[in-house]
Amino acid sequence: MLLRLAAGLIGGYASSATLLVATQTPRERSGWALGILSAGALSGTLIGPLIGGVLPGLIGIRMTFFLGELRVERAHVVVDAGIVMAASAFGSILMAARLGRLADRIGGWKVIIYCLLAAGVLLVPQAFVTQWWQLAALRFLMGMALAGLLPSVAKVIRQSVPEKALGRMLGYAQSSQYAGQVLGPLLGGALGGLVGMRAVFFLTSVLLLAGAMWNWRALRSTRPDNS
Repeated sequence: MLLRLAAGLIGGYASSATLLVATQTPRERSGWALGILSAGALSGTLIGPLIGGVLPGLIGIRMTFFLGELRVERAHVVVDAGIVMAASAFGSILMAARLGRLADRIGGWKVIIYCLLAAGVLLVPQAFVTQWWQLAALRFLMGMALAGLLPSVAKVIRQSVPEKALGRMLGYAQSSQYAGQVLGPLLGGALGGLVGMRAVFFLTSVLLLAGAMWNWRALRSTRPDNS
């Protein structure tokens, strides 16, 4: 855990890359450019689980850990889990640039709302799957739905804050994202252990739908040129 913490501490290049793209791209194309950046980052999320699912059966778990930072119990379980994880990233890669371009046309707020609504709805059937491939298919669709969030959030931030504060605000956004990635598994695991995993899907769906409602209210309160 300490080594993983240290690895995370040197991962600030993500916010720097987002800042670079957001400030150096014309405003009218920033959504598309940030979508391309997001797709590039997600490519690693796609390839990593697939490689990590194959290597344990070939070279063993310990060697796989040395090569990839991945620890598993049984190779065939990892293959299935890797496919499920990669399915979400693959869906995001396919849609990130397209949804970023859509944000350039209709506004980042609207794309955020639509993505949150779609993801919230797609979480419900995930609570009832009985086969891994069913979950993989739903995660693929959910990855497509979530693909527009990061570039759209960055686009809205760029349009809403002064240029001199842009780097700081994007850094806060990245920190909030990482905080959620830390707290989410902890809270989800605790809740799943208490009341079952289905409740985790339902609660996450409620949170996403609530986020869509909150963003819709925020959109209504902004001027049209900030949409």
